[in-house]
Amino acid sequence: HLISLCINWVSQINTQGDEMGFVVNARGNRAYFSSDGVNDEGNSKAIYYFDLPEPLRPEPVLYVKGRVFDIESGETLPADFELKDLASAELVVTAQGNSFTGEFLVCLPIGGRYAFRASHPGYMFYSGHFDLHKGHSLETPYVLDIGLQAVKAGVKMTLENIFFETDSYELRDESKIELEGLISFMKENPEVKILIGGHTDNQGPAAYNQLLSENRAKSVFIYLTRGGVPQERLKYKGFGMNQPIDDNSSIEGRAKNRRTEITVL
Repeated sequence: HLISLCINWVSQINTQGDEMGFVVNARGNRAYFSSDGVNDEGNSKAIYYFDLPEPLRPEPVLYVKGRVFDIESGETLPADFELKDLASAELVVTAQGNSFTGEFLVCLPIGGRYAFRASHPGYMFYSGHFDLHKGHSLETPYVLDIGLQAVKAGVKMTLENIFFETDSYELRDESKIELEGLISFMKENPEVKILIGGHTDNQGPAAYNQLLSENRAKSVFIYLTRGGVPQERLKYKGFGMNQPIDDNSSIEGRAKNRRTEITVL
């Protein structure tokens, strides 16, 4: 049935002229192409669209677009991008930003949770994540302008894709992507030394949070050393709930305060 559907579908599109530029929209339900074989205007091409039959529709996608730049100078940076499935650690998409404008566009398959990484030589990498199980309009892209910091002493960044079990210092499996990326960063920058900082929200006793934050930082330290990063290039410290970056009165604020940071020494 599918083969006959394809044959019938193609026969309705192909003409004696040229058909090219076949593009499917983000929803996966409509296709566009140009042709000079079905119009009455000589050799000029026209753009046509048609609805794709259900069995031939690809999975819908979202996309993220934006620009990468040096956070201090504003200079354009052509970054490399990776999108990985947080559950399986499988690479889903790789892309490169425009070398002149720093602009990028990366497809995001719906229905999963993904780690998103942007990097440029000599700079701290950017890490974020997308949960595409949640509703987000297919018509509206994520817009993400990324300012990268040059690698130098004092620079600090949050490792957005480090996850722990609740009230535990056990690293969740989804953290592997970020940790392996950090190992790669340390190997690509052999002169860099870092402090791994653990932070909590203000829920619970201060002494408990202090110990939890230190043990979480230590868990990251242990993973990195086992991955080949020399111990002398690493330090770790727990800060408990003493350095919040957001308001602890909201769920969202507390989630931001529970974090793992690295600081270049």
